[in-house]
Amino acid sequence: MTEKERLTHVFTPFEIGAVTVKNRIVRTAHGTALGAPTMAHPGEINDAFIAYHEARARGGVGLTILEIGGVHATGPTPIRLWEDSVIPEFERLMAALEPYGMPVFQQLYHGGHHDVIGAPPTAPWSASDVASPYIGLVPHPMTKGEIDEMVGCYAAAARRAKAGGLQGVEVHAAHGYLPGQFLSLLTNRREDDYGGSFENRLRFPREVLAAIRAEVGTDFPVGIRLSAAEAVPGGLDAYDTKQIAAALAAEIDFLDISFANYHSFERMLGGMHEPRGFQLPYSSVVSDATEKPTIVTGRIPTLEMADEVIASGVADLVSMVRATIADPELVRKTQEGRAEEVRPCIYCNQGCIGGYGIWGRIGCTVNVAAGRETEVPSDEPPAADAPGRVVVVGGGPAGLEAARTAALSGHRVTLFEREDRLGGRVDLVRELPSSAEMTRIVDWLAAELDRLEVEVRLGETATAAAILAERPDHVIIATGARLRSDALQVARPNQPVLGTELPHVGGSEELFSGRLEVGSTALVLDDVGSNEAIACAEELRRRGAAVTFVTRHATLGSQLVGAIRDTAARRRLVGAGFELIPFARLSAIAVGEATVASLDDEVERQVAADTVVLVSFPEPRRELADELGDSIAVSLVGDANSPRELIAAIHEGHLAARSL
Repeated sequence: MTEKERLTHVFTPFEIGAVTVKNRIVRTAHGTALGAPTMAHPGEINDAFIAYHEARARGGVGLTILEIGGVHATGPTPIRLWEDSVIPEFERLMAALEPYGMPVFQQLYHGGHHDVIGAPPTAPWSASDVASPYIGLVPHPMTKGEIDEMVGCYAAAARRAKAGGLQGVEVHAAHGYLPGQFLSLLTNRREDDYGGSFENRLRFPREVLAAIRAEVGTDFPVGIRLSAAEAVPGGLDAYDTKQIAAALAAEIDFLDISFANYHSFERMLGGMHEPRGFQLPYSSVVSDATEKPTIVTGRIPTLEMADEVIASGVADLVSMVRATIADPELVRKTQEGRAEEVRPCIYCNQGCIGGYGIWGRIGCTVNVAAGRETEVPSDEPPAADAPGRVVVVGGGPAGLEAARTAALSGHRVTLFEREDRLGGRVDLVRELPSSAEMTRIVDWLAAELDRLEVEVRLGETATAAAILAERPDHVIIATGARLRSDALQVARPNQPVLGTELPHVGGSEELFSGRLEVGSTALVLDDVGSNEAIACAEELRRRGAAVTFVTRHATLGSQLVGAIRDTAARRRLVGAGFELIPFARLSAIAVGEATVASLDDEVERQVAADTVVLVSFPEPRRELADELGDSIAVSLVGDANSPRELIAAIHEGHLAARSL
């Protein structure tokens, strides 16, 4: 039985109003910043934007809903729906996507109190004068005239989308944006016809939908996106949203169900720490409110799971945004019986969301091509002009990706790994629920090496002599990094920690491999701010230790802020048996205790610590590259080049091999 025959629901065509969707996989609206300098500034539908969406259309996605399009100048976005100039841009996009048979809808947006205009900023518009938890500005409560103006702008924006050749629109009333600010008692303190009672709070989105329908007619799908729950005390819960969905059902052609708002931002885009499908219990309550087509989202990583969701009756269509960022060919590969070749999303949020802080645009940890399709059309490299012999040293993510890419280019590849397993340090967190998803990518890469017939030598330390004996044309060194013996802390690099040589002191590798004995009390030094220290703290708590977390940063997980994983990490750890000491350094370690010094005034204190785990900037393992010298062409990648996050390791390994 083929995958297409087995997945009977997900590959079945579906009707949304007058539009036929060839399968049930949707890419719901998500920011890319590909057409603008930042997400909050007007831009254009440019070549990069078109190439990004074309790659997913070519890969077989059923329906795409484009990212937020601002309907009014007080809510600017890269897609300028408040201007007629967007129409020819839409026409150019649709001309590129037309061959693939993927309908495209546009999300209609105004952020209300989340939108910033000008410098210094003007007061944003909202239902009431409740400040945004995102930008912290007190908004201007909209007058009746401004409400009427905004309603007309939503209708005009829908007209422009239709004129540009798109096949439908969606009003964004989820995530606490302007329509949601009218709906929720968190943000609506009005005492006029638009506040107070349920019917009054419903009035603004209802007027918006009616105006859009009058503008675009009945043969053009109009939907709404709602948060199943706002996931904050006093906010809308699933039963409130069910009532809203039921009240609006007659005025929409489809319902798109999302989750959370800016008071619970980390749950809006749940990372690897959230269970798969974590939003579905809330979504199922809301989807029962209507017979209209429903779309759900919330960390659904595979077509198998999507098929199960549809079969269960929770939804008619399933959003798989991050999964199709990781592999645009997800649908097509599966239809062709190549499901094992689908690159998995690991829901780290480092590239897709955190990419704005890295490149100023969307990207992907595991897919180098994502967001740069005009430069790298596919992560599968072109065939090498002169295939040669490549040796890769190191079986962590950088080495695995380098070996895979070199083999795809046609090179004959041998990979040396000194351990008896692949995956490097990523493999160590396999049993830790909040981080285990990362192991999916190293497992997939290992399977790819097997499929591509890469020679893998486990348990074999690569020496310079052994490498040269292979007569390689190029060597890629991905040997990782080691814990520095002095545990250098960047805030005080001239003050080494005393006592690091003691047997109860080690790094993450010693902890997760079981080589470090865990006592009843433990201290984690986090000088980096990455997920590594958080994972160590969780592992120590899992093994029964009370943990003191010492960091030079203001809080834990400073490097995870852009990926929206810091808040969730803090909430998992904070409580009995956990103490956070920010703006501090580790001064000395002794048996059963450690000395911690404040970075503000250098005042020291002693804390109990039967076990000490050091997460500081490590030392690259470059000896092999130095030994090879100029005798052969060598590339250093990943932590062997400079210790950084997983995204750097995979990208560097790929690009080094692609350039051969």
